[in-house]
Amino acid sequence: MFISTEILQKLTEAYTWKGGMLIFGAIHLHLCVVGLFLIRPDQASTHALNYWKKKTNSYQVTTSLDTTETIRMVEDCNQNIDKNALARKIVEAEEKQNQTGPPKRSIKEFMKISWKLWGKPSFMLLIISDSFSWMATYIPFVHLVERARQLDIDDETSALISSCNGIGGAIGRVFLAIVFQKIKIHPLYAYAITQSLAGLATMLSPLWSTTEGLFVYATIFGFMSGGYGYIKASVALMLGRELYGISFSWFLLLEGFGLALGPTIGGLLYSSTKSYDMTFIFSGGLIFISGAMCVWKNMVESCELVNNDDYDEKVKLSDDALELKITAISHVI
Repeated sequence: MFISTEILQKLTEAYTWKGGMLIFGAIHLHLCVVGLFLIRPDQASTHALNYWKKKTNSYQVTTSLDTTETIRMVEDCNQNIDKNALARKIVEAEEKQNQTGPPKRSIKEFMKISWKLWGKPSFMLLIISDSFSWMATYIPFVHLVERARQLDIDDETSALISSCNGIGGAIGRVFLAIVFQKIKIHPLYAYAITQSLAGLATMLSPLWSTTEGLFVYATIFGFMSGGYGYIKASVALMLGRELYGISFSWFLLLEGFGLALGPTIGGLLYSSTKSYDMTFIFSGGLIFISGAMCVWKNMVESCELVNNDDYDEKVKLSDDALELKITAISHVI
């Protein structure tokens, strides 16, 4: 972000904003080409992202054992079946699954699981927090440069202030990862800490309406925003691996709405007040709420409804089944 902000500023000065955006977009389109090199040539014809992929009798991508089959084997193991025999059964089942490919969910099944997912308090906590965060996080990125210009700061310095978001983010991601790993904190609490501090800094930023103050704010905000990814890890831990994919689909949908609404609302607040103070207070308030509400994690989990149907049994046992599977195979090896 530090380099790209400076590049965009220089391109805008040389070719106007239209030419700058055209060139900047062309540069980023090269990422699509670079991404293709991450796929091995022997996987291209059957890769999941290949719309024209060939249909084959064997599934060439290694997949994990279906949870239903694993749970059945866990139950067998509980009946004192030899672990070596269990491991062989797991390997045989995996080989059989590799011949048929991974299980595919129909739209009906997706909606059925989603319906149950939306009834989980932990999912509601996570997705509301995530939506608030995405609605507010990009407001400083979008409006900070213009806010600096409104304070009679020259264009080059304004762009440099925005670049400090990138510097703070690069340092923050590494530093926060090391610190939270050392203290063994739950990812959701790590997310709550960083979001709350980023929100407070943004709400107080109107008090720092100087060149030096905006430099400090941009660095702090970038540093703290580096902890955003912890909410994704929280989804996997709180909802389980099986629900992660479907959960992430809904997260992405609401994140898109948040990205569209947040900067737009920020612009409307500026149009109404002719000042960016309320825009940044609004942004900081949402970011702070998105972090502070995560302290209800234990209360929400204690209120989680426990259903006894087959679907919830799969989710409950998925992590235990995976651990048993690894242990059993290690005995054979």
